Formats: sequence, structure tokens, C-alpha cells
Amino acid sequence: MDEKLPNIAFTLATHAIEEIGKASLIGTREVARSHGGDSTFIDNRFDDHIFKLFWALWTPVFGSGNLSREQFEELQGLAKDIYAQRLAALYVSPDGTVGLCLLT
Repeated sequence: MDEKLPNIAFTLATHAIEEIGKASLIGTREVARSHGGDSTFIDNRFDDHIFKLFWALWTPVFGSGNLSREQFEELQGLAKDIYAQRLAALYVSPDGTVGLCLLT
């Protein structure tokens, strides 16, 4: 933030959240494998940025047992919004303007 590059800070923070989601996916995959389950679904999601963001947001709430369908869908929407904002903040359009960045 001192360098006045909030778009880069936002991008790095988003990547960090994705890594949290990926760590949860790895743990879930290993539990499935240890019980003889098929981990193909999880294995195919490691390159899905929105899914990793969603997984990072959803995992802490999952254990509470209090997650409604609406809340689940809100978390899905939030993951999509975060990813869209990351792309907009990271890339510059041909006219030289930076995309939408809510951290300006």
C-alpha cells in the first residue's frame, strides 16, 4: 500500500486466499483417499481459481452445520466476484486504464 499499488496488494491477497482453499482441498482429497474414495473431482479443481476461493470461504462455515442454501450460494457469488475483481485489478485495457479495483 505504501507503493500505491492496491491492485497488486489485492491480487496477492486473493492468491493467498486461493492457497488456503487449495490446502483444504488437499486435506479433503487425502481423507477421501484414505477411505478408499475417488479423488478425481478434487484433483480436477486445483486449477479452478473460483472453486479454490469458494472452498476457502466455505470450509470454515461447513463445520458449523448452520449453513443455509442461500448462504452457500452467496459464498459462491462472493468467490466469483473476488475473482472478477482480481482480473480487473490485474490487467490493463488497451487504452491504458486499469480495470475495476475497489481498493483505490
